[in-house]
Formats: sequence, C-alpha cells, structure tokens
Amino acid sequence: MTGNKMLNRNKAHITAERNTAVLSVTMAVMNDDICEACSGTVDTGEGGRAKRRITAFACLLTTVGLLSPSLAAEQMPEGVFIDAKDLTSNEMFEVRRISREAGKDPWLIFGFRYGRGPESAPRRSEISIYLQPDVANAHLRRGRLLEVEMFAAPSAQPASGRIRFTRKYAQVIVLSGRPPEVTGRLDAHRPFVVDGEFDDQTLLRIVTLIRRSPPGPPLPNGQPSGTNVNGSLQISSIRRVDTKIEVMLNLDDDRGQYVTLENRNGEFVLVRLSHWIA
Repeated sequence: MTGNKMLNRNKAHITAERNTAVLSVTMAVMNDDICEACSGTVDTGEGGRAKRRITAFACLLTTVGLLSPSLAAEQMPEGVFIDAKDLTSNEMFEVRRISREAGKDPWLIFGFRYGRGPESAPRRSEISIYLQPDVANAHLRRGRLLEVEMFAAPSAQPASGRIRFTRKYAQVIVLSGRPPEVTGRLDAHRPFVVDGEFDDQTLLRIVTLIRRSPPGPPLPNGQPSGTNVNGSLQISSIRRVDTKIEVMLNLDDDRGQYVTLENRNGEFVLVRLSHWIA
C-alpha cells in the first residue's frame, strides 16, 4: 500500500470515529441531561453552589476533540438562577420602583445572578419582571415583560437597575377555569414571549394545537415521521417569521423543540418539527 493510500485510509478512519462520537453525543444530549463529564458544581464555601454548565454543543465539540473541556466551561457564564424569594429587600424595592414607573406592579420575577455565591448574595443580575396583566379573561392573560439589569450594591445602599428592553407576554389557559399558578422557572404554565402581532384567538388556537402533541410532518417518502410534538413542555416563545409561525418549547435550559406552523386556508399545519440544543 502506498503512503498516500495509507494516509487517506487513516484520515477516513479518524473521520468515522469522529462522526460516531458526534452521533453518540447528539443522541445522549437528546435523551439525558447535559454531559455529566463536562459539567459540575463549584462549592463557593459560603453555603451556596454555583453550577458551571457546558452547553450540549460545546460538550459535543469536546467529545470529538475540537474543544478542550476548560474552554468549553467558559462558553456559558457561571452563576445561579433566581426568583423573587432570592432578591434582597433593596433589590425588591428597586423592582417595584421600576415596575410602577412602567405603570404596573410586578407579577412574576425570574433571573440569573452572575458569578459564584449563594442565590441571595447581591451581584450583577439579569431579572425578568412580568408586570401584572394588561388583559385578563377566562382564556388568557397578556401583558409586558421587562428585562432588567440589576447592579450590585452594598447592603446599606439602594440597588440600581435599568430596563434593557421590553417584551410582550401571554399566558394561555386551554381549559376554562381558574388560571394555573406558576410554580417555577421551568413551569409549563409560565407566560411565553409573544414576538409579532397575534390576536387572542390565534394564540389560543396555536397553544391548543401544541398541547395536543400533534405528529411531525410526514417524511419525504410519505411515511409518518414517528416523532410528535411534546405538548407537555413549557412554551417559551411564539413568533412570526415571514409567513410562518415558530413555537419554541423548553425541556430544560439546554434542550427543547422548535415547531413551525403555516396557515393554510384558515387551518394551522405543522410543516416542521426539530430539536434545539443550546
């Protein structure tokens, strides 16, 4: 065997091994939590634990040798997720001030604190403030979502925050009755972001379709796809993209589904179902 043939064979073998690794990691990511070999918790020594998360894509690159574990760990900022109970009294005062200047009291609060330390230790944070609904009826709530950057301040000084941007939110109640309580950041009933113009009936129809867990579009050969929408997942956003509507579903912070719908003769048709990985 000549040197060139041997070199080409070795290259093909390496490529096959890397492709196998990519496939293995992709399947693992879709069925399990983020790679435990590439993630971990950092003990702050102050009673808190900050999780250093490596995205699934970074984990994949690490597995196939294209990214070192140390560099992969730097792809996601270190910090902890927080909610209203983790805010200090100064921070909560600032949240109320910002909300009332926008015309409403706060309804739901979720956020992320950067760096190490317990959830309640003040430091730079990004906070999502859902204002009390502007519209509320038996089927949905609609209102505004303030994305706020909160700056660290000594306990004796007032916290300082600024609105980075404002979004629209909706919470759709498929079954008539008392609106469900939102119990956590990844709760399926958490209000979702609305990007684009949607009337109430359109939002209700979209969410009703998603909650039925419809099958994905047929394969090119006409056979069923074998994959369904996971209608139990949290809807994080509904947006218009040209003539289509995209619905983003969250399984957790790193994985979920994208559903693409198209209005055909007054009926929503599922034209694409894909999985996303952070």
